[in-house]
Amino acid sequence: MIFWHATPSTRPLSSSTSPANTSSDQSPVSEKEAKYYYYGLPSCPRLVARSSSLTIPWKEPTGPEAYLPRKELLPAGGHALGAVWDKLGQSIVKLLDAEKVLWNSLDVVRIGVPEEKPAPVVWVGINPGTLSPVKGFQVALNCKELLEENGIDDVHVEMRESVVWGL
Repeated sequence: MIFWHATPSTRPLSSSTSPANTSSDQSPVSEKEAKYYYYGLPSCPRLVARSSSLTIPWKEPTGPEAYLPRKELLPAGGHALGAVWDKLGQSIVKLLDAEKVLWNSLDVVRIGVPEEKPAPVVWVGINPGTLSPVKGFQVALNCKELLEENGIDDVHVEMRESVVWGL
């Protein structure tokens, strides 16, 4: 795995805000969260949806010195998910296909500030512009339910726009 380190380690956030929408026909992910949730990752992926949106709200930095923490991709090893991933990964793929999600990658990683030892997430890459945040949120919740049915209660599902290039 390659880790990218760049300065500055944080980024100022503009002062304009847009609150997250939480009605059943709208995504709980705000436009600002979609844009900045993965700040620090080299590919600058756009968040489409995450199963933790309602239980772990995104906290927008506030105040005159509002900065976003720079996130990194970290290995997810040493977690119970590894023991059931072969079967569970196939179940998630079947669910994504049944929902007609145009996905292009499926990874188990930790995403966050290294000092905080973030929990693993199932990270689903989606072809850009092919999945609405509302449907993405529902699919993420369905994937999370599969995890829980297999005894994995502490892993969430995140979906981001992604382009995969063949070499």
